[in-house]
Amino acid sequence: IAPYVRHVHLKDYRVQFTDEGYRLVRCAIGDGAVPFAGLAAILAEHHDTLTAVLEPGALEARHVRCLSDDWW
Repeated sequence: IAPYVRHVHLKDYRVQFTDEGYRLVRCAIGDGAVPFAGLAAILAEHHDTLTAVLEPGALEARHVRCLSDDWW
């Protein structure tokens, strides 16, 4: 889809797996799970200019309890 992308809006998080699912923990852009250098290289193959927003993660960790019975 890279040729069709005109704008990107990205956050970065560290992912911590838990017994109930996973937790998204705030970190500095580039220190988390998103491969920013790889994404930029792919997009640069298709675009000379591109708008982007790099947003810091939420102040508090987000616990996604998708493995607990009450999630579903």
